[in-house]
Amino acid sequence: MRGCIALLLFLALPASAAQVTLHIDTLDGPQFHARNIRASWQGDTLSASVGELSVQGRTWRNVRLDCGAFQAGDTLQCKHGRIVLGRAIPFDFSYRQAAQRLELVLFPGSGETWRLESQQCNARWESRLTLARAEVSRLTPWWPAAWPVPTAGTLSGVLFWAGNALPEHVSGAVEVRDLAFSDAAGLH
Repeated sequence: MRGCIALLLFLALPASAAQVTLHIDTLDGPQFHARNIRASWQGDTLSASVGELSVQGRTWRNVRLDCGAFQAGDTLQCKHGRIVLGRAIPFDFSYRQAAQRLELVLFPGSGETWRLESQQCNARWESRLTLARAEVSRLTPWWPAAWPVPTAGTLSGVLFWAGNALPEHVSGAVEVRDLAFSDAAGLH
């Protein structure tokens, strides 16, 4: 809890501050754990690193995030950002606090886009994921171990879900192209 309060105070400081540095030892939440968090904000540039990040059973080490154009206030915004999770992924992010609206756009490959838009209305969340030539192989870390692993293919389309804590309604349309699978040994 103290880490969350410190993070909010950090983000509320004026951009004119010379430089602000923050260090959080541990931050825990449901299906989320982060250790050794460091962030530095100077002018409109934000840099952060996480020694260890675990989300839904998947763990990354030495995660790095850089925002080329960072804004804080009622809207938290990162334009021309880059997150390094083993490899660098460009992104844009914004969260409008008054509207409780989140938008995250990942650009992991040439012509590939993953756009997540989510808004809270009272206790209910409504979310939309728009995919454009998204590589199916990027889903393998969360793929069930007993299933054949996707090795090629792209997804394009829109998925929508809404609900309180868990999705109560899911709909969408997705086009799959050039899908290929392999077993764990890569033989089939």
